Amino acid sequence: LGFIVLVASFIIVATLIMLVLEKTREIAVLKSMGAGIPSVMKIFVIEGMIIGAVGTFFGLVLGYGTCLLIGDVGIPLDPEVYYIDNLPVRIDPSQWVMVVLISMALAFLATIYPATKAARLRPVDGLRSEGWPRRSSGSRGWARPTSWVRSGSRCCATSPWRSPPGSWWP
Repeated sequence: LGFIVLVASFIIVATLIMLVLEKTREIAVLKSMGAGIPSVMKIFVIEGMIIGAVGTFFGLVLGYGTCLLIGDVGIPLDPEVYYIDNLPVRIDPSQWVMVVLISMALAFLATIYPATKAARLRPVDGLRSEGWPRRSSGSRGWARPTSWVRSGSRCCATSPWRSPPGSWWP
């Protein structure tokens, strides 16, 4: 059980690190608009806690359903080997509360590193990460900078922003 909880904590950390990498530009915009380190950390801690709460909820529901199923159907045991003939199931509410508290504490601890990484991001680095060359949304390959002007099917000969000499773009 401890190994499963450890794996779940690493999954939360990996998910939040990927979220930080994907949202670098948005984090940079927030920081450049005046959001402080605690504000940015709070966003990622709350997101990690939501992930942990959803996982805990589904785990508790699945565990409760499994306990009810085992209690009704029963798992037979060999009475010659064991002193009992069925596997007993007892649902103790204090253990459920302990599972919730421990899983939420681990979810909180798992959010600290990614939240700190996001909060320490410099706005300049985040805004620079969206620079050229970048993939366009279409299938034509790399996007050209917006400073190159195209009018119709040919480049504007009078524009000061023409394609560089020797460029593959007309």
